[in-house]
Amino acid sequence: MQKKLPMPDNLPNHLTDIFYHININLPKGDLKETVELDKAINQVNASDVYALQDYPLHNLSEYAGWALNSETTQSASKDSPLLITHWYYWGQQLYRSINPYKLDLKTPSLLEIPAYTKLPESLDSVIAEQDERLDLSDTDAKKITGSIPAMHGVIPKGSIFKQGDVILKKDEKLTPEKLIVLRRAGIKELSIYKNPKILIISMHSFDKEEMSEESLYVKDVLKTWGYEQVEIKSLKPERFDAAFNNLKKDNDPALDDSLTTSRDDYIKFFEEQNSNFDVILCCTYQNNRSSLFQLEKLPIFDQSSM
Repeated sequence: MQKKLPMPDNLPNHLTDIFYHININLPKGDLKETVELDKAINQVNASDVYALQDYPLHNLSEYAGWALNSETTQSASKDSPLLITHWYYWGQQLYRSINPYKLDLKTPSLLEIPAYTKLPESLDSVIAEQDERLDLSDTDAKKITGSIPAMHGVIPKGSIFKQGDVILKKDEKLTPEKLIVLRRAGIKELSIYKNPKILIISMHSFDKEEMSEESLYVKDVLKTWGYEQVEIKSLKPERFDAAFNNLKKDNDPALDDSLTTSRDDYIKFFEEQNSNFDVILCCTYQNNRSSLFQLEKLPIFDQSSM
């Protein structure tokens, strides 16, 4: 999350030091927040993530084939095959609203099953339809002509990762594939690097509805550095209330209270914004005592060199 500092082309020399100073003080990825997994896509993980549960939670079929109980096949051979008169097609059962997991599979049975599917408890092996030990030619009974080992064609419970295993390293970007792994690990929330919210306060006395080009320029530069959440708000500089009140008493004709902000309103403004932003930059001209970030008025660019 380290931000590089590509200086904009043709940046006026007197601004260079200012922008380096800003860059040094901006967050470099150490801000973190916890978000729901569904909101973590494309974010960067802020710490190692450990599985909360084993995966898979159940024995799964390694490929599409026929699930069976391996114990019933141990004496099967070509000369003395195991005859199976009960077989079920997965899709056909579901089409009829039959739950395959509620079928009576205690007698020698075959269950056609898709790949990566939870096995019924009474079945512990999967044999591919092309396996030479499986003979499906007889319409009255299917034949097993050789013994099938237990867990053949099966992805065992907990064989991919165990509870407590590191499944995601710090500083990895969250892709859709990684989110699948996190869901399988029982992860509901994730600590990610926060994209800091930056507020630029355009603090120029004579600004009207439009923002100063200096504030807009700072916003554009921040976006080139990778900071996407940047807003601009206007606030007149803080006034010297004692002097203002004296001039007001004297009915000074040059007095214009729209050029400044009273101290109470100034403080209130920052109190309201502090909780909404991670970084606040006050952008005003130099020699303003209320400015946190002083920026000279932009000079005229050499248009032909841009």
